[in-house]
Amino acid sequence: MGRSRLQRKVARGDEDAGNGYDSLSFVSSETRWSDGNPNVQDEVQSNSHGLEGSLDALYEKRSSTREAGLRGLIRVFSREVLTTYIANKHETLAHQILACMKKGGSAEIALAPRALGLLVLTLGTGDAALRVKEEVEQCLLKVANHAQSSNARIAALDAVAIITFVCNVAQDTKDTMAFLWRIICHNAHGDADQKLTVQKPPESVRAAALSGWTLLLSSLPPHLVSEPLLVSSLPVLSSLLQSPDPAIRKAAGEAAATLFEAAPDCTEASIDNAETLVGDVETDEQEVTLSEDPKDVTKEQVLNEVLHEMKQLSVSSGKKWESRKERAAQRKSFRQLLTTLDDGVPREMKVKIPKCKVLIIKTWSETVQLNALKSYLGESGLQAHMQGNVLLHEIFEVELEEKRVRVCELKLSSVEKRMMFSPNSVASKTRTKALNRTRLSNQVEKAASFNVNGHESD
Repeated sequence: MGRSRLQRKVARGDEDAGNGYDSLSFVSSETRWSDGNPNVQDEVQSNSHGLEGSLDALYEKRSSTREAGLRGLIRVFSREVLTTYIANKHETLAHQILACMKKGGSAEIALAPRALGLLVLTLGTGDAALRVKEEVEQCLLKVANHAQSSNARIAALDAVAIITFVCNVAQDTKDTMAFLWRIICHNAHGDADQKLTVQKPPESVRAAALSGWTLLLSSLPPHLVSEPLLVSSLPVLSSLLQSPDPAIRKAAGEAAATLFEAAPDCTEASIDNAETLVGDVETDEQEVTLSEDPKDVTKEQVLNEVLHEMKQLSVSSGKKWESRKERAAQRKSFRQLLTTLDDGVPREMKVKIPKCKVLIIKTWSETVQLNALKSYLGESGLQAHMQGNVLLHEIFEVELEEKRVRVCELKLSSVEKRMMFSPNSVASKTRTKALNRTRLSNQVEKAASFNVNGHESD
Protein backbone atom coordinates (compact mmCIF):
# COMPACT_ATOMS: atom_id res chain seq x y z
CA MET A 1 0.00 0.00 0.00
CA GLY A 2 1.17 3.51 -0.73
CA ARG A 3 1.96 6.07 1.88
CA SER A 4 -0.67 8.48 3.06
CA ARG A 5 -0.72 12.08 2.02
CA LEU A 6 0.47 13.11 5.48
CA GLN A 7 3.42 10.70 5.34
CA ARG A 8 4.45 12.01 1.93
CA LYS A 9 4.47 15.53 3.30
CA VAL A 10 6.72 14.45 6.17
CA ALA A 11 9.09 12.72 3.77
CA ARG A 12 9.28 15.81 1.57
CA GLY A 13 10.03 17.88 4.62
CA ASP A 14 12.96 15.60 5.37
CA GLU A 15 14.39 16.09 1.89
CA ASP A 16 14.06 19.85 2.16
CA ALA A 17 15.75 19.85 5.53
CA GLY A 18 19.20 18.97 4.18
CA ASN A 19 21.87 17.21 6.20
CA GLY A 20 22.26 19.74 9.02
CA TYR A 21 20.03 21.25 11.64
CA ASP A 22 21.77 24.60 12.02
CA SER A 23 20.90 25.75 8.50
CA LEU A 24 17.33 26.38 9.56
CA SER A 25 16.12 29.95 9.66
CA PHE A 26 15.44 31.78 12.90
CA VAL A 27 12.04 31.67 14.60
CA SER A 28 9.42 31.32 11.89
CA SER A 29 7.23 34.20 10.83
CA GLU A 30 4.21 32.35 12.13
CA THR A 31 5.40 32.70 15.74
CA ARG A 32 3.29 35.25 17.58
CA TRP A 33 4.36 37.39 20.49
CA SER A 34 1.99 38.75 23.09
CA ASP A 35 3.13 41.02 25.94
CA GLY A 36 6.67 39.66 25.69
CA ASN A 37 5.52 36.05 26.14
CA PRO A 38 6.68 33.77 23.28
CA ASN A 39 4.69 30.77 24.45
CA VAL A 40 1.39 31.99 23.01
CA GLN A 41 -0.52 29.72 20.62
CA ASP A 42 1.78 26.70 21.05
CA GLU A 43 -0.74 24.37 19.49
CA VAL A 44 -1.20 26.63 16.45
CA GLN A 45 2.55 26.68 15.88
CA SER A 46 2.88 22.91 16.25
CA ASN A 47 0.12 22.24 13.75
CA SER A 48 1.48 24.77 11.27
CA HIS A 49 4.86 23.04 11.27
CA GLY A 50 3.54 19.53 10.87
CA LEU A 51 4.59 18.39 14.33
CA GLU A 52 1.66 16.01 14.55
CA GLY A 53 2.64 14.56 11.19
CA SER A 54 6.20 14.01 12.40
CA LEU A 55 4.90 12.25 15.50
CA ASP A 56 2.59 10.03 13.44
CA ALA A 57 5.54 9.08 11.23
CA LEU A 58 7.29 7.48 14.20
CA TYR A 59 4.61 4.76 14.28
CA GLU A 60 5.30 3.63 10.70
CA LYS A 61 7.17 0.45 9.76
CA ARG A 62 9.17 2.07 6.99
CA SER A 63 12.54 3.16 8.37
CA SER A 64 12.87 6.16 6.05
CA THR A 65 9.48 7.47 7.22
CA ARG A 66 10.53 7.25 10.86
CA GLU A 67 13.79 9.02 10.06
CA ALA A 68 11.82 11.81 8.40
CA GLY A 69 9.63 12.05 11.48
CA LEU A 70 12.66 12.35 13.78
CA ARG A 71 14.16 15.05 11.60
CA GLY A 72 10.86 16.91 11.67
CA LEU A 73 10.73 16.77 15.46
CA ILE A 74 14.33 17.98 15.74
CA ARG A 75 13.60 20.84 13.36
CA VAL A 76 10.64 22.07 15.39
CA PHE A 77 12.08 21.41 18.87
CA SER A 78 15.29 23.29 18.09
CA ARG A 79 13.79 26.43 16.57
CA GLU A 80 10.63 26.84 18.67
CA VAL A 81 9.75 26.45 22.34
CA LEU A 82 6.44 24.58 22.37
CA THR A 83 6.11 24.37 26.13
CA THR A 84 2.41 23.56 26.35
CA TYR A 85 2.40 20.99 23.55
CA ILE A 86 5.43 19.11 24.89
CA ALA A 87 4.14 19.23 28.47
CA ASN A 88 0.95 17.51 27.32
CA LYS A 89 2.59 14.91 25.06
CA HIS A 90 6.05 14.33 26.51
CA GLU A 91 5.29 10.74 27.53
CA THR A 92 4.09 9.79 24.05
CA LEU A 93 7.00 11.57 22.41
CA ALA A 94 9.59 9.97 24.66
CA HIS A 95 8.11 6.50 24.22
CA GLN A 96 8.02 6.69 20.42
CA ILE A 97 11.47 8.25 20.07
CA LEU A 98 12.88 5.57 22.36
CA ALA A 99 11.21 2.87 20.23
CA CYS A 100 12.92 4.28 17.13
CA MET A 101 16.27 4.17 18.88
CA LYS A 102 15.77 0.53 19.91
CA LYS A 103 14.56 -0.91 16.61
CA GLY A 104 15.97 1.50 14.02
CA GLY A 105 19.09 1.54 11.91
CA SER A 106 22.20 3.66 12.39
CA ALA A 107 20.51 6.81 11.09
CA GLU A 108 17.61 6.54 13.54
CA ILE A 109 19.95 5.69 16.41
CA ALA A 110 21.91 8.89 15.68
CA LEU A 111 18.78 11.07 15.39
CA ALA A 112 16.75 9.79 18.35
CA PRO A 113 19.14 10.92 21.15
CA ARG A 114 19.15 14.45 19.78
CA ALA A 115 15.34 14.52 19.74
CA LEU A 116 15.26 13.26 23.34
CA GLY A 117 17.75 15.89 24.47
CA LEU A 118 15.70 18.67 22.87
CA LEU A 119 12.54 17.24 24.43
CA VAL A 120 13.98 17.40 27.96
CA LEU A 121 15.56 20.79 27.30
CA THR A 122 12.11 22.17 26.49
CA LEU A 123 10.49 20.48 29.49
CA GLY A 124 13.01 22.03 31.86
CA THR A 125 13.50 21.01 35.46
CA GLY A 126 10.71 19.13 37.18
CA ASP A 127 9.10 15.74 37.62
CA ALA A 128 8.25 15.37 33.92
CA ALA A 129 11.91 15.72 32.87
CA LEU A 130 13.00 13.28 35.58
CA ARG A 131 10.49 10.68 34.38
CA VAL A 132 11.74 11.00 30.82
CA LYS A 133 15.33 10.70 32.05
CA GLU A 134 14.57 7.49 33.96
CA GLU A 135 12.87 6.00 30.91
CA VAL A 136 15.57 6.73 28.34
CA GLU A 137 18.84 6.86 30.30
CA GLN A 138 19.78 3.17 30.16
CA CYS A 139 19.19 2.99 26.43
CA LEU A 140 21.28 6.13 25.85
CA LEU A 141 24.15 4.72 27.91
CA LYS A 142 23.99 1.48 25.94
CA VAL A 143 24.17 3.35 22.64
CA ALA A 144 27.08 5.45 23.93
CA ASN A 145 28.92 2.24 24.86
CA HIS A 146 28.13 -0.21 22.09
CA ALA A 147 26.86 1.58 18.98
CA GLN A 148 28.87 0.82 15.85
CA SER A 149 28.47 4.35 14.48
CA SER A 150 30.59 7.12 15.98
CA ASN A 151 27.85 9.62 15.16
CA ALA A 152 25.36 7.58 17.20
CA ARG A 153 27.74 7.39 20.17
CA ILE A 154 28.42 11.11 20.06
CA ALA A 155 24.69 11.89 19.83
CA ALA A 156 24.00 9.64 22.83
CA LEU A 157 26.80 11.22 24.88
CA ASP A 158 25.56 14.72 24.08
CA ALA A 159 22.01 13.75 25.02
CA VAL A 160 23.09 12.15 28.31
CA ALA A 161 25.04 15.28 29.27
CA ILE A 162 22.23 17.68 28.32
CA ILE A 163 19.51 15.65 30.07
CA THR A 164 21.59 15.31 33.25
CA PHE A 165 22.43 19.02 33.14
CA VAL A 166 18.75 19.97 32.83
CA CYS A 167 17.54 17.65 35.61
CA ASN A 168 20.37 18.90 37.88
CA VAL A 169 20.34 16.14 40.53
CA ALA A 170 23.68 15.83 42.39
CA GLN A 171 23.70 12.03 42.57
CA ASP A 172 22.81 11.65 38.89
CA THR A 173 25.42 14.23 37.94
CA LYS A 174 28.03 12.22 39.85
CA ASP A 175 27.06 8.98 38.12
CA THR A 176 27.07 10.52 34.66
CA MET A 177 30.43 12.21 35.23
CA ALA A 178 31.84 8.82 36.30
CA PHE A 179 30.53 7.20 33.13
CA LEU A 180 31.94 9.96 30.92
CA TRP A 181 35.30 9.84 32.69
CA ARG A 182 35.66 6.14 31.96
CA ILE A 183 35.30 6.88 28.27
CA ILE A 184 37.74 9.79 28.48
CA CYS A 185 40.37 7.68 30.27
CA HIS A 186 39.84 4.51 28.25
CA ASN A 187 43.48 4.13 27.28
CA ALA A 188 44.62 4.71 30.86
CA HIS A 189 42.41 1.94 32.24
CA GLY A 190 43.62 -0.75 29.90
CA ASP A 191 42.16 -4.16 30.71
CA ALA A 192 39.80 -2.67 33.27
CA ASP A 193 37.66 -1.36 30.41
CA GLN A 194 36.57 -4.88 29.53
CA LYS A 195 35.06 -5.24 32.99
CA LEU A 196 33.34 -1.86 32.59
CA THR A 197 31.96 -2.98 29.20
CA VAL A 198 33.14 0.23 27.53
CA GLN A 199 34.27 -0.28 23.94
CA LYS A 200 37.34 1.58 22.78
CA PRO A 201 36.13 4.99 21.62
CA PRO A 202 37.41 6.96 18.64
CA GLU A 203 38.96 10.34 19.34
CA SER A 204 35.77 12.17 18.32
CA VAL A 205 33.80 10.18 20.90
CA ARG A 206 36.34 10.93 23.64
CA ALA A 207 36.14 14.64 22.78
CA ALA A 208 32.34 14.53 23.08
CA ALA A 209 32.60 12.76 26.44
CA LEU A 210 35.09 15.34 27.72
CA SER A 211 32.85 18.22 26.64
CA GLY A 212 29.89 16.62 28.41
CA TRP A 213 31.97 16.05 31.55
CA THR A 214 32.98 19.72 31.54
CA LEU A 215 29.37 20.85 31.14
CA LEU A 216 28.30 18.81 34.17
CA LEU A 217 31.28 20.03 36.17
CA SER A 218 30.25 23.63 35.47
CA SER A 219 26.85 22.93 37.06
CA LEU A 220 28.31 21.72 40.37
CA PRO A 221 28.49 24.21 43.26
CA PRO A 222 32.07 24.96 44.37
CA HIS A 223 31.66 23.28 47.77
CA LEU A 224 31.07 19.93 46.03
CA VAL A 225 34.38 20.08 44.13
CA SER A 226 37.33 18.84 46.17
CA GLU A 227 41.05 19.26 45.70
CA PRO A 228 41.49 15.50 45.12
CA LEU A 229 39.28 15.94 42.06
CA LEU A 230 41.51 18.76 40.88
CA VAL A 231 44.81 17.01 41.56
CA SER A 232 43.80 13.62 40.17
CA SER A 233 42.07 14.79 37.01
CA LEU A 234 44.56 17.43 35.88
CA PRO A 235 47.33 14.91 34.99
CA VAL A 236 44.86 13.19 32.67
CA LEU A 237 43.92 16.53 31.12
CA SER A 238 47.61 17.34 30.74
CA SER A 239 48.12 14.18 28.68
CA LEU A 240 45.03 15.01 26.60
CA LEU A 241 46.49 18.45 25.84
CA GLN A 242 49.21 16.57 23.95
CA SER A 243 46.70 14.66 21.84
CA PRO A 244 47.08 14.89 18.06
CA ASP A 245 43.32 15.57 17.80
CA PRO A 246 42.56 19.34 17.99
CA ALA A 247 39.05 18.78 19.36
CA ILE A 248 40.44 16.85 22.33
CA ARG A 249 43.09 19.48 22.99
CA LYS A 250 40.49 22.24 23.01
CA ALA A 251 38.08 20.25 25.21
CA ALA A 252 40.89 19.45 27.66
CA GLY A 253 41.84 23.13 27.95
CA GLU A 254 38.23 24.11 28.66
CA ALA A 255 37.91 21.33 31.25
CA ALA A 256 41.07 22.52 33.02
CA ALA A 257 39.84 26.13 33.12
CA THR A 258 36.50 24.96 34.53
CA LEU A 259 38.28 23.01 37.25
CA PHE A 260 40.40 26.03 38.20
CA GLU A 261 37.30 28.18 38.55
CA ALA A 262 35.28 25.52 40.40
CA ALA A 263 37.94 24.92 43.08
CA PRO A 264 39.77 28.23 43.65
CA ASP A 265 40.23 27.87 47.41
CA CYS A 266 41.54 24.31 47.61
CA THR A 267 44.63 23.93 49.82
CA GLU A 268 47.67 21.80 49.03
CA ALA A 269 47.05 18.11 49.72
CA SER A 270 47.80 14.65 48.40
CA ILE A 271 45.22 12.38 46.87
CA ASP A 272 45.88 9.35 49.03
CA ASN A 273 42.27 9.35 50.24
CA ALA A 274 40.70 10.11 46.89
CA GLU A 275 38.07 7.63 45.73
CA THR A 276 37.74 5.95 42.40
CA LEU A 277 35.58 7.52 39.67
CA VAL A 278 33.80 10.68 40.77
CA GLY A 279 33.30 9.72 44.40
CA ASP A 280 30.20 9.67 46.55
CA VAL A 281 27.73 12.52 46.73
CA GLU A 282 25.17 11.21 49.18
CA THR A 283 24.22 14.68 50.44
CA ASP A 284 24.78 18.25 49.36
CA GLU A 285 27.44 18.63 52.03
CA GLN A 286 29.72 15.92 50.63
CA GLU A 287 32.41 16.59 48.05
CA VAL A 288 32.89 15.18 44.59
CA THR A 289 36.22 13.40 44.19
CA LEU A 290 37.89 11.70 41.28
CA SER A 291 41.02 9.66 41.07
CA GLU A 292 43.19 7.84 38.63
CA ASP A 293 46.24 5.95 39.91
CA PRO A 294 47.00 7.73 43.20
CA LYS A 295 50.26 9.64 43.22
CA ASP A 296 51.81 11.73 45.93
CA VAL A 297 51.64 14.99 44.00
CA THR A 298 50.54 18.45 44.99
CA LYS A 299 48.15 20.86 43.42
CA GLU A 300 50.98 23.21 42.46
CA GLN A 301 52.78 20.47 40.54
CA VAL A 302 49.80 19.45 38.45
CA LEU A 303 48.81 23.08 37.91
CA ASN A 304 52.27 23.94 36.62
CA GLU A 305 52.23 20.92 34.32
CA VAL A 306 48.87 21.84 32.80
CA LEU A 307 49.75 25.53 32.50
CA HIS A 308 52.99 24.62 30.73
CA GLU A 309 51.10 22.55 28.16
CA MET A 310 48.54 25.29 27.63
CA LYS A 311 51.25 27.92 27.14
CA GLN A 312 52.91 25.68 24.57
CA LEU A 313 49.64 25.38 22.67
CA SER A 314 49.05 29.14 22.79
CA VAL A 315 52.21 29.73 20.74
CA SER A 316 52.51 26.41 18.92
CA SER A 317 52.49 26.33 15.13
CA GLY A 318 50.30 23.21 15.31
CA LYS A 319 50.55 19.91 13.52
CA LYS A 320 51.62 19.66 9.91
CA TRP A 321 48.31 18.19 8.77
CA GLU A 322 46.24 21.00 10.34
CA SER A 323 45.17 23.98 8.30
CA ARG A 324 46.38 27.50 9.00
CA LYS A 325 42.87 28.41 10.19
CA GLU A 326 42.80 25.55 12.70
CA ARG A 327 46.21 26.46 14.08
CA ALA A 328 45.24 30.12 14.46
CA ALA A 329 42.00 29.13 16.21
CA GLN A 330 43.93 26.93 18.64
CA ARG A 331 46.36 29.71 19.56
CA LYS A 332 43.53 32.20 20.07
CA SER A 333 41.52 29.76 22.19
CA PHE A 334 44.38 28.92 24.55
CA ARG A 335 45.47 32.55 24.85
CA GLN A 336 41.99 33.40 26.06
CA LEU A 337 42.07 30.50 28.50
CA LEU A 338 45.44 31.59 29.89
CA THR A 339 44.23 35.17 30.27
CA THR A 340 41.29 33.86 32.27
CA LEU A 341 43.57 31.79 34.51
CA ASP A 342 46.04 34.65 35.06
CA ASP A 343 43.37 37.20 35.98
CA GLY A 344 41.07 34.79 37.75
CA VAL A 345 38.14 36.34 35.87
CA PRO A 346 37.02 35.29 32.39
CA ARG A 347 36.73 37.83 29.63
CA GLU A 348 33.30 39.45 29.86
CA MET A 349 31.16 38.50 26.90
CA LYS A 350 28.00 40.26 25.75
CA VAL A 351 25.37 38.32 23.81
CA LYS A 352 22.65 40.15 21.92
CA ILE A 353 19.34 38.31 21.79
CA PRO A 354 16.27 39.61 19.94
CA LYS A 355 13.46 40.78 22.26
CA CYS A 356 15.76 40.36 25.28
CA LYS A 357 18.11 42.63 27.17
CA VAL A 358 21.81 42.19 26.43
CA LEU A 359 23.08 39.04 28.15
CA ILE A 360 26.40 39.46 29.97
CA ILE A 361 28.48 36.32 30.63
CA LYS A 362 30.81 36.89 33.56
CA THR A 363 32.05 33.43 34.62
CA TRP A 364 33.82 30.63 32.79
CA SER A 365 31.14 28.15 33.87
CA GLU A 366 28.50 30.27 32.13
CA THR A 367 30.71 30.42 29.05
CA VAL A 368 30.96 26.62 29.00
CA GLN A 369 27.20 26.25 29.40
CA LEU A 370 26.44 28.82 26.70
CA ASN A 371 28.84 27.18 24.23
CA ALA A 372 27.40 23.74 24.97
CA LEU A 373 23.83 24.89 24.38
CA LYS A 374 24.85 26.76 21.25
CA SER A 375 26.54 23.64 19.91
CA TYR A 376 23.48 21.52 20.71
CA LEU A 377 20.76 23.90 19.50
CA GLY A 378 22.59 25.73 16.74
CA GLU A 379 22.77 29.51 16.41
CA SER A 380 19.13 30.03 15.48
CA GLY A 381 17.93 27.45 17.99
CA LEU A 382 19.85 29.14 20.81
CA GLN A 383 18.27 32.49 19.93
CA ALA A 384 14.79 30.97 19.98
CA HIS A 385 15.27 29.14 23.27
CA MET A 386 16.90 32.16 24.90
CA GLN A 387 13.71 34.08 24.15
CA GLY A 388 11.13 31.47 25.11
CA ASN A 389 12.69 28.78 27.31
CA VAL A 390 12.14 29.45 31.03
CA LEU A 391 15.01 27.12 31.95
CA LEU A 392 17.53 29.23 30.04
CA HIS A 393 16.05 32.36 31.60
CA GLU A 394 16.85 30.94 35.03
CA ILE A 395 20.34 29.71 34.12
CA PHE A 396 21.54 32.93 32.47
CA GLU A 397 19.16 35.38 34.17
CA VAL A 398 17.70 36.47 30.85
CA GLU A 399 15.36 39.46 30.99
CA LEU A 400 12.78 39.98 28.26
CA GLU A 401 12.30 43.46 26.91
CA GLU A 402 8.92 45.08 27.33
CA LYS A 403 6.74 44.90 24.28
CA ARG A 404 7.02 48.10 22.27
CA VAL A 405 4.42 48.82 19.63
CA ARG A 406 5.83 50.97 16.86
CA VAL A 407 3.68 53.16 14.64
CA CYS A 408 4.65 51.09 11.61
CA GLU A 409 3.20 47.99 13.33
CA LEU A 410 -0.21 49.57 13.83
CA LYS A 411 -2.96 48.43 11.49
CA LEU A 412 -4.20 51.69 10.03
CA SER A 413 -6.66 52.33 7.26
CA SER A 414 -5.69 54.48 4.28
CA VAL A 415 -7.69 57.41 5.69
CA GLU A 416 -5.94 57.14 9.07
CA LYS A 417 -2.52 56.99 7.38
CA ARG A 418 -3.29 60.19 5.43
CA MET A 419 -4.44 61.87 8.63
CA MET A 420 -1.22 60.95 10.47
CA PHE A 421 1.54 60.96 7.84
CA SER A 422 0.44 63.39 5.11
CA PRO A 423 2.32 66.75 5.13
CA ASN A 424 -1.06 68.49 5.14
CA SER A 425 -2.47 66.42 7.99
CA VAL A 426 -3.37 68.00 11.33
CA ALA A 427 -0.75 65.86 13.09
CA SER A 428 2.02 66.95 10.72
CA LYS A 429 1.11 70.64 10.99
CA THR A 430 1.04 70.38 14.79
CA ARG A 431 4.50 68.79 14.83
CA THR A 432 5.85 71.50 12.51
CA LYS A 433 4.50 74.31 14.71
CA ALA A 434 5.99 72.71 17.83
CA LEU A 435 9.40 72.37 16.17
CA ASN A 436 9.30 75.99 14.98
CA ARG A 437 8.48 77.22 18.47
CA THR A 438 11.35 75.19 19.95
CA ARG A 439 13.76 76.48 17.32
CA LEU A 440 12.75 80.11 17.92
CA SER A 441 13.05 79.69 21.69
CA ASN A 442 16.58 78.32 21.32
CA GLN A 443 17.59 81.27 19.14
CA VAL A 444 16.27 83.76 21.70
CA GLU A 445 18.17 82.05 24.52
CA LYS A 446 21.42 82.13 22.54
CA ALA A 447 20.99 85.83 21.77
CA ALA A 448 20.29 86.67 25.41
CA SER A 449 23.33 84.75 26.57
CA PHE A 450 25.49 86.58 24.04
CA ASN A 451 24.39 90.01 25.29
CA VAL A 452 24.85 89.14 28.98
CA ASN A 453 28.50 88.35 28.38
CA GLY A 454 29.09 91.94 27.31
CA HIS A 455 29.10 91.45 23.57
CA GLU A 456 26.55 93.58 21.82
CA SER A 457 25.42 92.87 18.35
CA ASP A 458 26.00 95.45 15.59
